[in-house]
Amino acid sequence: MTHCLNDLLWLKNSLVSVCLLAVTVVLIWPGATVLASSTDGVIDPTDKYAWSEDIGWITFGEPGGNVHLTDAAMTGSAWSANLGWIVLNPASAGVFNDGEGNLTGQAWGENTGWIDFAGVTVDSQGYFHGYANGTVTGQISFNCANSASCAASDFKVRTDWRPRSARPACNNALDDDGDGLLDYPADPGCSSIWDTDETDLVSGGLGGGGYWTGGIHRILVKSRRGILEP
Repeated sequence: MTHCLNDLLWLKNSLVSVCLLAVTVVLIWPGATVLASSTDGVIDPTDKYAWSEDIGWITFGEPGGNVHLTDAAMTGSAWSANLGWIVLNPASAGVFNDGEGNLTGQAWGENTGWIDFAGVTVDSQGYFHGYANGTVTGQISFNCANSASCAASDFKVRTDWRPRSARPACNNALDDDGDGLLDYPADPGCSSIWDTDETDLVSGGLGGGGYWTGGIHRILVKSRRGILEP
């Protein structure tokens, strides 16, 4: 009985601490609530411009373009004020993602022709790097850091998609524990998309003749691992 009472007291204090931490994060770090989806990302409304020396600015966050980036591909259309729409997923080709932010494949525009995205990458913060290349467009830079020109022109393209390796185990589209189930909520080992461990937890005794089952046992055990998520 003493063990049970101690565990209850510890659990109560842990949950209070987690709640206070979550509130603090929201209050002092607004960026924590910005991400729409780390698995099906859209383009940031501010950081959305790439630069071509031959055709000027290309907007990847143009209204109506509906650009999305997933673990598999980049879809939608970018906009050039000079040469019109550039389709990222044309019927005969497309821009592909290997799940870690390494892009390949080709986009197509009626006035730009083919544009090769090999060499364009997306980092763990969602920022694009590198260059795409086309016969008409020339080199397209996705980030002023490519040429150390940010002091003169601070442009970049950013998405809320994140590489698999930068996402928690319960939100990385991988079967980390080998049970044939992927991520939250499909994998019973996941308590949320922020859970860093897919391993299923089995109910069991905690001493004193008492037993914890279900969600309370999950919270207690995962708290003791130090991975209780908000």
